[in-house]
Amino acid sequence: MTLSALPKHLLQITVSLTDVDRKVITPIDLKEFDSFSGGGSKSEPTMYRSGGHTAQTPLPALQSTEPLKVARGYDPTKDDLALYDRNVGKGKVSVTFQPLDANHAPIGTAVVRTGLLANVKWPEGDANSNEVATVELEIAMDGVGQ
Repeated sequence: MTLSALPKHLLQITVSLTDVDRKVITPIDLKEFDSFSGGGSKSEPTMYRSGGHTAQTPLPALQSTEPLKVARGYDPTKDDLALYDRNVGKGKVSVTFQPLDANHAPIGTAVVRTGLLANVKWPEGDANSNEVATVELEIAMDGVGQ
């Protein structure tokens, strides 16, 4: 079955973190996350109008990246909040986006982006709620082409 567009649930997001306090620099596999947002690229081209012309021309601009947020249902066996907290602002993160087919088998080429762990949002608790507690990591992405 060929898909003409990829549904959101057919994108696997996996994350790894290099713990700056460990002597070994092997990244820790944080496994799969449920959702992500952001992480795109942007620029702000300057519009230029040369003397006597009415039409403007956009000039090439510097590119920048947006922060990427990944989230999943909090699982105390997978989510070490102390590990996340001690790596905020210094831990290197790698995020892999792998498209999947209708049978959840990998298709196409995975995209890997790297960055720095910028923020951790701890799960919220509420004794009167049935909602899933989630943990969220925000990553300051390395520049385009990195």
